[in-house]
Amino acid sequence: MRIDWLKLQHDNELTKDFAPQPWEQLISVLRAMGHPGEAAEVAIAKQDQLRAARWTQKWKLRNYINGGLHWLYGLLASYGHRPLRIVYWLIAVFAIFSLAFYAGRLGGYYGPTSPLIHASPAFDMCGAPGETDAKGKAKPFWTSAACPTPPEYTTFQPFLYSLDLILPLVDLHQENDWAPLVVNPAGEILWWGRALRWMMWFEILFGWVASLTLVAVLGRLVDKD
Repeated sequence: MRIDWLKLQHDNELTKDFAPQPWEQLISVLRAMGHPGEAAEVAIAKQDQLRAARWTQKWKLRNYINGGLHWLYGLLASYGHRPLRIVYWLIAVFAIFSLAFYAGRLGGYYGPTSPLIHASPAFDMCGAPGETDAKGKAKPFWTSAACPTPPEYTTFQPFLYSLDLILPLVDLHQENDWAPLVVNPAGEILWWGRALRWMMWFEILFGWVASLTLVAVLGRLVDKD
């Protein structure tokens, strides 16, 4: 109701000549009355309206970059008013990508990154999807029980792998020891492996962005209003 009332202002005051004062005054009043939740709702609506106002301005690359970053900040943390939302995003991305990596493990689309393992004759029996031995029989996948890696080498664990990617300062040796297979020895492109590689890059970037945003919000390095 209060937000609808604020949107009754003149169109110019909601777009190109956006007037923040009425919004900020209402936020201050609600906080003084002991309604922080309602004040946060108004503050979030103010930022949404501010972003919408920016899109009405004359086209400039800077405006679109700022608008995109502003939108991302709202999506991740509701402009700092709901920091737990970042945690929920991290958990959701971790869970979804873990399942994708688990499917990749079952399909044999992960292999060790160590050149010593690939060069060792003891592991000639292991291979990528579509790879066969001299008899034309499909080789067991690197992640299968039929292809054990050395005891000192980490075993591929999809959930730990996802956790290793999304947490920037955590090293579980999964990311360093295992990687998606994008091409088999026959030169055939493994499209699912390429998709897993893109997902890996996305999760790394998302983990950094979300973590830095959370630190900025909790450390009050950004202005919420």
